[in-house]
Amino acid sequence: MQILKKVFNDFWLLYGLLKCAYLYSCIRVLKELTPRWLSSLSVMFVVSLLIMLIDCYLRFMLAMIFFNIAMILVLRKQYIIGFTIAVVSVFFHAASIICVAFLFFIPYNLFSRLKNWVLILIYFIILGLTIGLNSISYVQEYISQIFLTYNWGNNGYIDYMITSNEVVFGLGSVLNIFIFAFVLWTRKNVIRNSTNGDLLFSMTILYFYASRLFMVVPTGFRMAIPISFFYCTYISFIICHYKPYRNILILYFALLMTKNIWTTFVYLPYTNSIPYIISQKHLPFNKRTSINLDNYRERTGQPYNFDK
Repeated sequence: MQILKKVFNDFWLLYGLLKCAYLYSCIRVLKELTPRWLSSLSVMFVVSLLIMLIDCYLRFMLAMIFFNIAMILVLRKQYIIGFTIAVVSVFFHAASIICVAFLFFIPYNLFSRLKNWVLILIYFIILGLTIGLNSISYVQEYISQIFLTYNWGNNGYIDYMITSNEVVFGLGSVLNIFIFAFVLWTRKNVIRNSTNGDLLFSMTILYFYASRLFMVVPTGFRMAIPISFFYCTYISFIICHYKPYRNILILYFALLMTKNIWTTFVYLPYTNSIPYIISQKHLPFNKRTSINLDNYRERTGQPYNFDK
């Protein structure tokens, strides 16, 4: 990071170039999975790219660029080089340790070997594990106060605390359960007719498990992003090849996109960095944040709740 800062005096120029590099690495991964990579990329904009390209931490994005390169190599069965580069990503962001573990699932197609009822049982066990965590939350709250008292990096600790999660049957969770059931329902068709069908199904199931399990951590959703490629490719295959499901899925992801944009202050109004890089007239970060917060208040009639 220090080397990059010395080479690039302009932070926003560096940030913009890394976004381009990340997007290119995503396209390369998708091309390894499917010839219809553009369709998969469209789904990814809803699932992860909106966050990664607009509201992502620099160190995490840099780690994911290396991880994507590692994933490409692992998909090509160049395991030694691939895992070596994956380990490099850990030096940029500690959360990459979890991501590296995901790579071990790729060669084995573990979940495609299990029957549907076993996959459903595992999913509901994970649902059960992610609720009723109040006691753990209270213990961690006490520990965080100790960190705060002695100035032991409390802010970083809070990012990875387990939090109480009692909204298993909230609308988003219920819809995810339906999508999970839909994936199980279509598994035979996708495995039989798609490129890398077993891999797509197995890693899609892993994505469901991981994204649900990491919901108990405030920033945990980021840890499932590296394997969202498989989920997005699976969904895009259904959209492209099965007309009865196409409109329902497109409607679902359109509503999800709208919800993601509307319920936070980050994306509206959207501002692109390119004009500011060219003119060298950057608005201060605090100023741009203030504009978006004011817009959110005008749009919703209430101030943004940072605790939600």
